[in-house]
Amino acid sequence: MLANFFGKSSPVNFLIIFGLLTVYFLSNLLINQNTISFFDISILLLEISGIFFIYNFILFKNKLTLYNSYGFLFFAVLFGAFSFSIFDQYKLLQHIILLLFLRRVYSIRSAKDHYSKLFDSGFWLGIFFLFEPFSVIFFVLIYTANSVFQKTSWRTIIIPLIGFLMPLFCIYSFLFWNGNTDSFLSDFSWQIDLNISLYLQSGYKIPIILAGIITIFSYIVKTPKVLRISGDYRKYWTMVSVNLICAGGFILLISPKTGAEIQFLFFPTSIVITNWIESVKSKLIKELAIIAGLVLPIILLLI
Repeated sequence: MLANFFGKSSPVNFLIIFGLLTVYFLSNLLINQNTISFFDISILLLEISGIFFIYNFILFKNKLTLYNSYGFLFFAVLFGAFSFSIFDQYKLLQHIILLLFLRRVYSIRSAKDHYSKLFDSGFWLGIFFLFEPFSVIFFVLIYTANSVFQKTSWRTIIIPLIGFLMPLFCIYSFLFWNGNTDSFLSDFSWQIDLNISLYLQSGYKIPIILAGIITIFSYIVKTPKVLRISGDYRKYWTMVSVNLICAGGFILLISPKTGAEIQFLFFPTSIVITNWIESVKSKLIKELAIIAGLVLPIILLLI
């Protein structure tokens, strides 16, 4: 029954899944007795709404999954399983910027306004850089998208760089005018911190292990099937794979780590899991997978 319901895409599904995330959010507040103002709750819900809207747009505009609600559902489940990431306004804002960047990168599949998309991709990455300098790792995704879907030339190499430099130039000019360039230059004082001890704590370790096992399993099962298919689907899978690697590397490099940065993996992870679920023929397995996904965040909250 659940497989059939979420196997369709409609505004009702969207509202129900967003309502489900709200339940996870409120459950975390009540169980952990978090003290947070109504204003902060409103800001968080507004940011989460923006994230879900952009995610939904990218998913269906680029046909990264079939016409269903599985991707949207597992995206919400990941937020529920890593509920601590919901309460970081700063990281949620960064997530919105990252999704705006991914929106333009994945749209490179179409030759229409090709150069404009490359410039916009670099531009959004430049904005993201101002928040997290190690986001430059996502340049790999831009050039992968272009090489997979379009032809590579000196223009396609330079245009993203120009777009990237634009917000940096504007910010630097503003700070220079106000005599405060030190804050800008501090972005170039990179300190690599590969310490993952935070993720080994029980509150982080269990959901990371579970999500990691499911994602790796889904990827291993789905990839051989994708390789037997020619055309755009294989190209999309290459994009998602590189996206997953870049996001993982980015999280590993971020300093200091708060745990909330895990959410930067939710986009490619949810797509990988969804593509596996879509390939499962047994309705029973689909039902069990969906039920497990829905219940898992509540269980993790109670542990």
